[in-house]
Amino acid sequence: MPVTFWGFVSPTGGASLGTIQKIHSTFKNLSSQEVSGVDVSANYNHSLDDLGLLKFNLEWAYQDKFEKDGRDYTGEYGYPEHRFIFSTNWEIGDFNTNVNISYVGEFEDTPDIDFDGNLDFDSNTSRMIDSQTLVDLQTSYRITESAKISLGVNNLFDEEPPFAIGDGDGDLYGYASGVHNPRGRYLYTKVSFSF
Repeated sequence: MPVTFWGFVSPTGGASLGTIQKIHSTFKNLSSQEVSGVDVSANYNHSLDDLGLLKFNLEWAYQDKFEKDGRDYTGEYGYPEHRFIFSTNWEIGDFNTNVNISYVGEFEDTPDIDFDGNLDFDSNTSRMIDSQTLVDLQTSYRITESAKISLGVNNLFDEEPPFAIGDGDGDLYGYASGVHNPRGRYLYTKVSFSF
């Protein structure tokens, strides 16, 4: 948080404030947070001989504790315990196809009952917000050494974000905007050049 102090010269000629002599602006850590958990990363490649190469990758995160200002938010609104991204990639000749699966685990929906801008963790226990799983697919073809064309679809199954009440302000549209992806299925194509 920025903290600013102003230094003024004594006022002259009936002025209420003197001219600014110095500005001291610095940052102070006025809050604290402690996070613990486990992150796992795994990779595996498998040759298919004449049929190319298969690659697998998993990035998984488990959050055991997210404590801020003396409160543990793990599993509470906006702080799911589990997240992962699993991807597989198939390379054969100039073709490359990959599938990405991203997952955000469930967490508690804790509405701001009295609309004071603070979620009511202590006075209200609400329902669970469902997890969200998104699947993305992309295929690319290398035209030359420096040019590649790609065609893809994100959110292949057109999954909507799970419904959330939350603070009724930042989540006015009925989903946890800081956690879930609201974008529906969309197709894209792109051409990439490298130099």
